[in-house]
Amino acid sequence: MSTEYLKLAEAPSLVIHYPTCSTCDVDLENDGGDGWTCPSCGTSWDYDANDGDTGELYESWSGEELAGPVLDKDEAFQVSYGRKREEQERYLESIGIKPLAMRAGSAR
Repeated sequence: MSTEYLKLAEAPSLVIHYPTCSTCDVDLENDGGDGWTCPSCGTSWDYDANDGDTGELYESWSGEELAGPVLDKDEAFQVSYGRKREEQERYLESIGIKPLAMRAGSAR
């Protein structure tokens, strides 16, 4: 078999939609209050927001200024993707699975 599927104890359910940041391409977190927050860029949406609604940037709702350069959508996606990949690799290592990119002969 050429594909390395994960061997699961039970079949997962199908997820049709979960709130996602359109720029960072990550699932939003329930902020414990009355909305959703992107764990990557900090943008916030109210619970009653609908598909396509624009969020409020972190600096606007928090009153705090973020350090670093202002990123466009493509740059933000690349940074977010890199973070997500590193997180997944750390998780795999923590359960004893060597990530594909770290296996002998694999190019990253």
